[in-house]
Amino acid sequence: MNLTRALTVFVVFAAATWPCAAVTYSFSGFFGEVPPAGPVDGVATFSLSVADVIRSDSFFPATALTTCTAPVTPCAGLSFFVDAQASGLEPFPGVQALLLTSVGGFGFYYYFPAPAFSTSGSYSELFDVDRARLVVAVPEPGTSVLLLAGIPMLIAARQRRRRRTPSVALGAPS
Repeated sequence: MNLTRALTVFVVFAAATWPCAAVTYSFSGFFGEVPPAGPVDGVATFSLSVADVIRSDSFFPATALTTCTAPVTPCAGLSFFVDAQASGLEPFPGVQALLLTSVGGFGFYYYFPAPAFSTSGSYSELFDVDRARLVVAVPEPGTSVLLLAGIPMLIAARQRRRRRTPSVALGAPS
């Protein structure tokens, strides 16, 4: 009984403290920077991997992004605003915002419903659903720990069952 209890405590502790895989933010959307003459599609994209979900206003320079493309000039950086209303960007509550900037000095805001920055899913831009899409991949923490910890627990339960089951010898009747 003490072994099972110790294993259970270990599994719960390990699952709660085990570092999870990186959270990935992927984005594609219209970027309104005025292009020079010639065909430009006007779409900006970025990909960002961080250790945990974004819970506070954050800035990431272009060098911190996994990928970043802007249609005219290169990306300069990316800002996350977890409460657009508190940041003075939006009069409505429950809105989160991204600001993508280029080295040409241009910036474009994108607005998403909260909790887009901390919940897995695919989110359309709030005010123009065709303008931008944010995809957030948040892995489940401790899933692999729970899976691996279950194997020793199954082995312990099987050994306990074997000890409790009386063995019957089959032999010639006397």
